[in-house]
Amino acid sequence: RAGSNGAGFVGGVFGAGFFTGHHGLAASMNQRPPAVTANSPAIESTEAPMAAYVRDRVSERRWRHIEGVYHTAKALAKQHHADDGKVGVAALFHDVAREWSKNELLEYAEKQHIPTRKEDRWYPILLHGRIAGEILKNNFRIDDSEINEAMAYHTSGHPQMGLLAKILYVADAVEPGRDYPTRAA
Repeated sequence: RAGSNGAGFVGGVFGAGFFTGHHGLAASMNQRPPAVTANSPAIESTEAPMAAYVRDRVSERRWRHIEGVYHTAKALAKQHHADDGKVGVAALFHDVAREWSKNELLEYAEKQHIPTRKEDRWYPILLHGRIAGEILKNNFRIDDSEINEAMAYHTSGHPQMGLLAKILYVADAVEPGRDYPTRAA
């Protein structure tokens, strides 16, 4: 994910006009979105308990990132006519387990019978998206294949990702709070 605003790979994921569409998403990428709280009008009433659940389990820094992903993903969902509710849920939960230790990730995956590959054992952080799906299912009784796919592949991508997964992948990379180190020429 090279670059400071992600515009380079966005065209590759969605096509040439994705980032500069008529909603002006590119122009607003450097603006901080409004805070997302359990009481915020920006959170749909069905998403408010989920937002509170996630907020109580992540650091302030991680929550600010989740806020940025949420607002960016909602804007992309509107632009691409995706399911707004599913996008919101996936954005809220995608990093709920991101700050867990390697051992916590591996132990939870084993306990919940989440299949692990050798790459997952080498880099357990790769499990955090799939674990988010289990947490969502266990705590909110939501087990949706599109949401789970989006959370599972939000960091690595996948050649056959559906629209919701593409939206979360891009939103995670380009949300306004992202600060990528710049390379010297």
